[in-house]
Amino acid sequence: MKRSIWIALSLCAAGCIDEPEAYDPVVELGFAPAIYSSVRSGGDGAAVPAEFCVGAWSLPADVPWSSGSGRAEAFLSGERVTESDGVWRAAEPVNWPESSLRLTFMGYAPCGESGGCDVHDGVTFHDVDTSVAQVDLLYTDPQTDLSKTDNGGQVPMPFRHALCELQFRMHRAATDAGEIRLRRVVLEEIFPCGDFASLRQPQWRTTGSRSAQLFFEGEAVAGKSIRGVGQSRFVIPQHVTCAVTVDFDYVNEAGNVLSQHLSTRSLDIVFEPGRRYTCTLTLMPDDVKLLCEIIDFDI
Repeated sequence: MKRSIWIALSLCAAGCIDEPEAYDPVVELGFAPAIYSSVRSGGDGAAVPAEFCVGAWSLPADVPWSSGSGRAEAFLSGERVTESDGVWRAAEPVNWPESSLRLTFMGYAPCGESGGCDVHDGVTFHDVDTSVAQVDLLYTDPQTDLSKTDNGGQVPMPFRHALCELQFRMHRAATDAGEIRLRRVVLEEIFPCGDFASLRQPQWRTTGSRSAQLFFEGEAVAGKSIRGVGQSRFVIPQHVTCAVTVDFDYVNEAGNVLSQHLSTRSLDIVFEPGRRYTCTLTLMPDDVKLLCEIIDFDI
């Protein structure tokens, strides 16, 4: 009789044991920034920013970002990320959420009042004025549906350039023995101000009015070999249809000086984000010619 009761109690106890829960490891959230490049130019490419900001949103594992972004819950909001001892992490360490959730990330640089990101417009930059501040604006496409098991918890952050870059070069035509001294280079009319949004596709909306943009002022002697002149400048991508005005002095062999104020033919070119444009000026005693080309994508 005692043996039968013992067996019954043992069976009852066995029935009360729960199944062990699946192991869900704690993983710190890390980042792996890089500069996106469609075409790699010579050298090591552009350096990643010293710090950047990240927004992140969570969704259940069975709900992809492509269809559920409107239901996503904020996980990070403009969190600053910096590098220490080769590891990129948030200023205050953050762990991944439980395995039942997936995260989608967007990053931008520099961190500041003009930049931000949300689920509707993506990364945004507001009230950008390239005539006042020459700042390289960077953003990432959404890095979607990631879990703590992907890449050891490291989120890839391939940054793109929101602005384009414009540089002038010059040389002289080998038709005369005199000297040409370049004084000034001005792009006559361009929008310096605008707002940017990365979704649904990267797009700039120019604001304000067009104005002249100074690229060089000083003195530079034009030789037969092509050389850069002035500093390259970040420019808001747009359709440019203006001319370039050039001031220079032509000094002939007798020492006589002819000061010229000339305009090139009007440009008709669409500046696109993330591209570097190089415009070469060919100077002659009484004329100037202009050739614009895309040098590379890696700026």
